[in-house]
Amino acid sequence: NYNVLNDGRHGQNYHTLKASQIWVPEGGTFYLGNILTARIALCDGRHLSLAEATANIRPEYLVITVGVNGLVSWQEESFKKYYCKMISLVCENSENTVIMLQSVYPVASNVTNNLKNFTNDKIDIINVWIKEIAEERGLTFINSNPSLKDENGYLKQEYQNGDGLHLNTEGFNAILEFIEKTVTGGEVK
Repeated sequence: NYNVLNDGRHGQNYHTLKASQIWVPEGGTFYLGNILTARIALCDGRHLSLAEATANIRPEYLVITVGVNGLVSWQEESFKKYYCKMISLVCENSENTVIMLQSVYPVASNVTNNLKNFTNDKIDIINVWIKEIAEERGLTFINSNPSLKDENGYLKQEYQNGDGLHLNTEGFNAILEFIEKTVTGGEVK
């Protein structure tokens, strides 16, 4: 939808990633607590559980990115439990997949009123939890969060779609470039 993938559908090819390499939960989001039953809508029309998708596709790399929907209510212990369950599902079904954990994206200063609980302070705490999980499991932590922030610690205006929460084309391009550099040997901080 944002014209950033190298799938030939939009004419311009900004990145080496193809639509078939992006896994999106049915409906665009799923609750981390439902990781066992959540379905992924693949670009070929299949709807698979995470276990089925990893077992069938066996990706070389898998970058796990979670959004802020529902995250503000999580406590550290329960978040880590379900996040680790998600990682274990991948490992059990595709043991050679290189798993990378990406930071949660920041929100912009204009995040709408009904989303005010999605603060960057809370997001930063969750990112510490994700980094700790990566360190404990020997996985790469992709800390893309700082590259998306402005000088005041908010999501850069030019990277958000107007609601203060979701990325736009420029934001996705910045993330994909950051991930591609990471996967191809660029330095991860």
